Amino acid sequence: MSRNNLAISIFQCCFLFINIAIAVSEISSTSPPSIIRLPLGIRQKLSYSGISSASKHLASRDTVSLYNDEGTEYLVTIGIGTPPQNFTVALDTGSADLWIPSIACQLNDCILARFDPQKSSTYIDTNYPFSIVYGIGDVRGYYGMDTVKIGEIKVPMQQFGLADATKTMIMPYDTNDDNKPLDLLANGILGLGFSHLSSAGISGLGEYDPFIINLAKNGLIPKPVFSVFMNSYSSRDWSGELFLGGVVPSKFKGKIVYAPVTPSSKTESDTNKYTYWMVSSQFFKIVDNQTKFMESSFEAPKNLIIDTGATLTYVDKKLAKALVIAAVGDGNWEVDNDNSFYMVNCNAYKSKKRLEIGISQTIGRISSTPIILSIPVKDLIFPFDSDIAPDDKKCSFGIAAWSEKRSVDKNSILVGDSILRSMYLVFDMGNHLIGFSQAVGSTSTVTGPEFNLTSTSESKMSLVQFMFILAIFILL
Repeated sequence: MSRNNLAISIFQCCFLFINIAIAVSEISSTSPPSIIRLPLGIRQKLSYSGISSASKHLASRDTVSLYNDEGTEYLVTIGIGTPPQNFTVALDTGSADLWIPSIACQLNDCILARFDPQKSSTYIDTNYPFSIVYGIGDVRGYYGMDTVKIGEIKVPMQQFGLADATKTMIMPYDTNDDNKPLDLLANGILGLGFSHLSSAGISGLGEYDPFIINLAKNGLIPKPVFSVFMNSYSSRDWSGELFLGGVVPSKFKGKIVYAPVTPSSKTESDTNKYTYWMVSSQFFKIVDNQTKFMESSFEAPKNLIIDTGATLTYVDKKLAKALVIAAVGDGNWEVDNDNSFYMVNCNAYKSKKRLEIGISQTIGRISSTPIILSIPVKDLIFPFDSDIAPDDKKCSFGIAAWSEKRSVDKNSILVGDSILRSMYLVFDMGNHLIGFSQAVGSTSTVTGPEFNLTSTSESKMSLVQFMFILAIFILL
């Protein structure tokens, strides 16, 4: 082939490539899948029933509701099987498996609804074992596959865990709460972490597609993204929302600022291995206008795990003590040794102080222009016996020290609902990003520079430009 003919062929390939790219772009913009909106709910007390999460381990739009489970966890309703068997499960970005109780689980362990595979015409048994150890208990069983319904969508062949044995995971419900329907008690977990964090991934059985990835692969959501609006601590019942496939601007103020997810390690093929939704944190501060009451700046960034399945926020003992003293004043707090959290004077609810958390947009490096999450200290004060802090004498503080009994990396920081409910959160599985913004109704603030992410389309166009340059070079 002559140089001219080769150049012409390259031009033709470029022209065809551009037309294909334009066509794909037009097709994807005409009828994208909907963003699914689901309501969330929570309950309101630190002493609670249901799944214990306070000390567990580490386009057009529809809605999926979240139930506010007394301030301890956020619940969502799902259906599994054909016809669907319904379960209320805890929303948990700190784990990666969806699991529910099996009919084989004894009633003293699984006191609520149990899944019966024989009643589902679409159930498939995998014969793979399933096991997760949490901070205060564990769950064991086996994996199955079936259709999972959430909101108005159904995803087929979703792998999930069937628990035939649990230890202190599904707690007895409060028999004194006659107004509490049993279907509003947590009865399983919807893990939304990365596949390497799943029981199958950790045990070496092999990862499977997480729920969000499966939704995107089946064309049920536009992209593997979900976002969470929890609403305030005092908002009751189905007051929060889970959005599958994107973001909903009416639920946040200002811009969304993104930070890259920190990988846990490298795989054998030298690719990043993602497990937790964690970012690089570089400082914690307690401030009031121009006054700085305390600052703990890290010499090297610490992993900040974003965990919607944890009630409180956990840091090392030294940092926890410094934060509670700066927030409420020395002498206005004491340690609850039974539960390892701080009890504080409820007058701290009147404080004008703010907690500031610095997050780097460069993995593993300190940034000169970090993202700053600013949360009012009053949002970290929770009453024991009344609905609002000013009406109570003793309150709990939303930040606690890691328990000495827990085998965790004490250099890591786990951010739970005590802080996260002040934010609108975006979890982008495809690009490995977490977005933060001020939630509607909150007085928190989020500041930081834009995060530059080169899109796939931009990369393809640079390839086209290279091919044109190559063709011109050959002609010359």
